[in-house]
Amino acid sequence: MKILEKIVLVCLIMCSFLVKPFAMQIDNSIIDQSNKGSITIYKYASKDGHFIDGTLSEQYVDDITNGPCKDVEFKYLKIGDLKQIFDNNDDASGLYYELSEVFINKINTMQLTISKTVINGKDYYTSEAVNSLMKSINKLGNAYDNNNNGATSGNEIINDWVNSLGIAMPLTDENGMTKVENLDLGLYLLAQTNSPQALSDGTSLAVAKASSPFLVSLPTTNITMINSEVAGSMWQYDVVAYPKNEMISVRKDIIASGNDVEDVNDLLTVTTDKSVGEYVNFLLTLDVPCLLPITSDTPNKNRKYIIVDTLSSGLTIDDLSANNFKLTYGNNAYDSTANRQLIIDEDYLVDFTDQILTITLTSDGLSKFDSITMDCNLYVNYQARLNYLAAKNTNMIKEESNSFKLIYGTFNSADREFISNQDVKVYTYEIDITKSFSAAIDDISDVQFSLDLEDEALYFVKESDGIYHLYDGKETAEKVNYVNVSSQGKLIIKGLDAKSYVLTERKTMPGYNLMRDNITINLYQDNQENGTLSGATIQSDNDKLIDIVNGLEQGQVNIAIKNNETITSLHTGGQGLNYGELIIGLTMLLASLVGFGYVRFSHKYHG
Repeated sequence: MKILEKIVLVCLIMCSFLVKPFAMQIDNSIIDQSNKGSITIYKYASKDGHFIDGTLSEQYVDDITNGPCKDVEFKYLKIGDLKQIFDNNDDASGLYYELSEVFINKINTMQLTISKTVINGKDYYTSEAVNSLMKSINKLGNAYDNNNNGATSGNEIINDWVNSLGIAMPLTDENGMTKVENLDLGLYLLAQTNSPQALSDGTSLAVAKASSPFLVSLPTTNITMINSEVAGSMWQYDVVAYPKNEMISVRKDIIASGNDVEDVNDLLTVTTDKSVGEYVNFLLTLDVPCLLPITSDTPNKNRKYIIVDTLSSGLTIDDLSANNFKLTYGNNAYDSTANRQLIIDEDYLVDFTDQILTITLTSDGLSKFDSITMDCNLYVNYQARLNYLAAKNTNMIKEESNSFKLIYGTFNSADREFISNQDVKVYTYEIDITKSFSAAIDDISDVQFSLDLEDEALYFVKESDGIYHLYDGKETAEKVNYVNVSSQGKLIIKGLDAKSYVLTERKTMPGYNLMRDNITINLYQDNQENGTLSGATIQSDNDKLIDIVNGLEQGQVNIAIKNNETITSLHTGGQGLNYGELIIGLTMLLASLVGFGYVRFSHKYHG
């Protein structure tokens, strides 16, 4: 019995050593499927540029200057589960998301796609595919382009969808914090479902829209050290997110027309090519903040909204009236008649001085913005003429580039400037002709050409010998239809669009032939990203089409034209000889030639 007691005691002691370590050890590198998760959100008004994919990076929290936002509502919706899948085909195991059918259907209605992986006959999705989809949603503006300028953006569609199906979290407190616990593991889509503009102290913000929707995976692999666990070594069940405030965005585009329509999608582009004298149709798109209801406690109404658009020297605004300027606002596409219109000289004032266009909303216009209760865009549409200075640009690539900014402020905030995120660019091209003859001639500046469109005569202004630019329709310089080469045979014609032109030699040097046919010069531009030409061809009336490659990278077409001597004859042109002079001259010439034996007659005439 004593021996048995000792054996039992030893076993108990050994068991205590075995059980204790396993009871205390938690393997955080493996997901505990019985665990629950939580999501904590901190909503701050923070500095621009401290965000990663729409979420504030945690190390920048201390840099926040404006403080937390209170009374913000978020909703969450579970859209998938995390699965470890073994592929029977290649004996590989991987981590995938299984997305809900209702979410996939929603994506399909938005005409978006997500890359799927079919394993053992079933659809799964990698985290890379899901992240790529969210970026596509962020960029989607289904009204008219892919730059989130649309009346209903992808973010707004998803926010509305989550608002209708999701579960609301508590409103953010005075610290900007809200939290939801005891969540099943899986993939969650979160959206901000209201747009208050006030900080916890009542100060208003220049916040235009709700945060972009974002994803939270429960659990997620830690990206920072947690409890001495290095990054990437454990599963984290309690996720903290810092969603970005979507501040006011401003953007400038060109509304394409004519030959440009084929070069862009849905008529909007940021680059185009035009001839000097043509008009460029610009569109400014700006967010209009949706402010809190105005009360004595939160007097956050708009007090300043000024647009400053600085144009390059090659662009001129000829008309400052309502005939040229159209300002509308609403949550529809820029050309929708459902948008509301602002009235010039009543709701806004226009000034154009020293190449600076300034549009200032008056008190009447600001009061209209104060009444807005939805996310909204302001659209500014106007035209500017490409003037002759665009052609005189000294850069090799002839480019006119410009952007704009918005100066905005509310009742209880300092002025802030919001600058458009890109320049718009207008390009022109040139034709460079080298004229030569079969024999050297010191000065050939009398040689003259015309360059026209197939159905329109073009006029030019001389800059210097052999250099001309297209007449811009307004300049005071003398315009000409015919252009002369320089003494050395160079002719440069600038300020042209990518079109088809007809070159005709109108005058050449005495003793040389004119060109037999007109020459058609075709300039091609498939995209205007850098101001180069995508192609060029020349063709005379009866000859084959010839590709030109020289100069295209500089936005030029370089061609050479050479003239040969005329066939020698006794006399052509002028007033001619009378018959008496002709007979006497021929008789004397023949007599002298026969006498010296230089001419022989035969029965045939060889000429």
